[in-house]
Amino acid sequence: MKLPITLALTLLLPATAGAQQAHHDHKSAYAGEEVRSIKSLSEDDISELRRGGGWGLAKAAELNGMS
Repeated sequence: MKLPITLALTLLLPATAGAQQAHHDHKSAYAGEEVRSIKSLSEDDISELRRGGGWGLAKAAELNGMS
């Protein structure tokens, strides 16, 4: 009874270790954004808002009763 359990663990443990290593090597799509002056806005967003351009959502807001 112990042999099948030992064999299963011997086969499964290296696979889970490899999956964990692959997870640690993954770089986040958000890496580097923590150093922004406003973390949730890109430099393009900030310059567009300073210019007064907005994000082009006025029509959507108006159609949904937000104006």
